[in-house]
Amino acid sequence: MVMRYRSLPSPGALIALEAVVRHSSFAAAARELRVSASAISQQVRMLEVALGVELVFRQRPRIRPTPAGQAIADAVRVGMDHVVDAVELVRRRARPGALTVAATTSFSSFWLMPRMPAFHAAHPEVELHLLTSDAELEPSRADYDIGVVFSRDDWPEHEERHLFADEIVPVCHPDYLSDRLAITDPEALGREVLLHHDFTNPTWMNWDRWFASCGVRPGGAGSGPHFSNYLLLVQAAVEGQGIAMGWRRLVEPLLARGDLVGITDTAVVPEPSYRVVMPAGQPSHEAACAFRDWLLDEAANDW
Repeated sequence: MVMRYRSLPSPGALIALEAVVRHSSFAAAARELRVSASAISQQVRMLEVALGVELVFRQRPRIRPTPAGQAIADAVRVGMDHVVDAVELVRRRARPGALTVAATTSFSSFWLMPRMPAFHAAHPEVELHLLTSDAELEPSRADYDIGVVFSRDDWPEHEERHLFADEIVPVCHPDYLSDRLAITDPEALGREVLLHHDFTNPTWMNWDRWFASCGVRPGGAGSGPHFSNYLLLVQAAVEGQGIAMGWRRLVEPLLARGDLVGITDTAVVPEPSYRVVMPAGQPSHEAACAFRDWLLDEAANDW
């Protein structure tokens, strides 16, 4: 491995190339790296000489990479992302009370946030950093200490604990039903305005799958607006704009307050479940273990 490293060009030149390709500019790359534009240009030129290939097309006003330059820049970017993740993880773990928790925005907003005061009261020494995204967490990420995922797959090189399963029920604002006939079965839902979630996680359920699980094929299941964010979809339901698929664990507070109501008694239980995951092999992290145990206790006391 050492011999392979010796064959590499200057790391500084590789970083310079990545910045130039990302910005399509020597000047912008120079500002980011805090050197002169001529120094960046010289580093890229030295890299081209060392490799014997052209790496960028020097055409104003924008610099374009050659296929070789793009391939090297992409590889450098991936490698540097891993370095940044590792450095940030080491910095966080150098502070015993610091804890980074990763979860989807919808889970964090609906289920986690209302419970956070209880955790802070029990563990005031923990400095919590909440990392949220509309997309589910990926096993390859390394910028968190503990995560909550909705998945059916095993997570290699992670410690996993089952948190809870969920069920999906159609919900809407009470006013939506005020001037409509009673909706008594899933088939009748196909004639209503349905709110759709355009998610990226294949384990989430859409209306077509929900109706199929109920054994019906309504003709109007494609009607209604689409949302890329589940929070916005639920907000639209609260405002009376249509019927949403209510993930019961997430919308339970809205049901309890009367902001939303269930429409039928039919509930579909998806195969995946919520799980708590922690990267295996990391140093003992008291804050992460305390948060994991607190999550499990909260889930056990849930509905």
